[in-house]
Amino acid sequence: MASMHPPKKNTAFILYLTIRDADGDLVSAAATLDSEVSIDGAAFADATNEATEIGTTGIYSLSLTATEMNGDAIIVQTKTSTAGAKTAVNVMYTSARLNDDLAYPTVSGRSLDVSAGGEAGVDWANVGTPGSTVSLSATTVATVTTATTATNVTTVNGLAASVITAASIATGAITAAKFGAGAIDAAAIATGAIDADAIAADAITAAKIADGAIDAATFAVGAIDNAAFNVTETLTANPAAGGITTASFAAGAIDNAAFNVTETLTANPATGGIVAASFGAGAIDAAAIAADAIGASELATDAANEIADAILDRANGIETGVTLRAAVRYIGASCAGQVSGAGTATEVFLGLDAITTRLTVTADASGNRTAVTLG
Repeated sequence: MASMHPPKKNTAFILYLTIRDADGDLVSAAATLDSEVSIDGAAFADATNEATEIGTTGIYSLSLTATEMNGDAIIVQTKTSTAGAKTAVNVMYTSARLNDDLAYPTVSGRSLDVSAGGEAGVDWANVGTPGSTVSLSATTVATVTTATTATNVTTVNGLAASVITAASIATGAITAAKFGAGAIDAAAIATGAIDADAIAADAITAAKIADGAIDAATFAVGAIDNAAFNVTETLTANPAAGGITTASFAAGAIDNAAFNVTETLTANPATGGIVAASFGAGAIDAAAIAADAIGASELATDAANEIADAILDRANGIETGVTLRAAVRYIGASCAGQVSGAGTATEVFLGLDAITTRLTVTADASGNRTAVTLG
């Protein structure tokens, strides 16, 4: 049976009582038992249950309900009609907790440490469920002598100046292997967090960078562009003395692979590719092109034809509305083309293909041309 000491408030309880006569002797088989309960001195009311004798001992038990125990002082009287028997009266003072509910040392002879304010002491070596998550948001830890391992520290606020310095970090404590893939990228660094003022003088020198540590493969596609260098104006053909020259680049440093170019540029780059507006005024002039830089071997097979066609078809190349190609055709027809109606008022001159009418001439009786229709 569960412990019932002391009687617990608002909890069912079994009361053991005796019925005695005037001489104090136990009365067995007491007749017509009548048990009543008073809660905190209120009027008596019949108990839900009735007392029953344990064997023929004159000792009786009475089961009180939780409602009948819901008070600080519980008074029980048990009456009987047996002649000479006295009314049994019992007074109980309840408690919010049983003895079994109270904390107690598990080792015999030891006491429980309690502070002046009544708080129980804590043995850090015997903290229950030490792996659980505990919020200490309103707690200040004054001094930590040694923290062997801190795992999954998500936020650290309020570090004093110079608490973390190069000397306070063990050699090899921070290496590439200690960081998860992608743990540090552009999104993880606040805007302006790394600038010239944040880097100590001589912190980054050629001697501190391993040979081959920075090459084309080190940079993501598009990582280096005008925005990355805060370029606010177009470079011209005349950079400052000692600026960017051919000698500034190692052999093969800038090639298609360095810029992730996967196809050869053609005469028609994609929209927004390399167009005239991509170059500053005067960026490409005669001085910018080395002698013999453009020769027959540098031109594509159709390049000469394209240049010739551009000259022949230049708008207004001879007269307004007359290109060089058209003028040559008119001359050819007039000098070497077939003629019909010669000596008449209308003469027709065919092109060198002997098909296309190039000139239709209207002449007077003296052979003077009065009108010419170009075809």
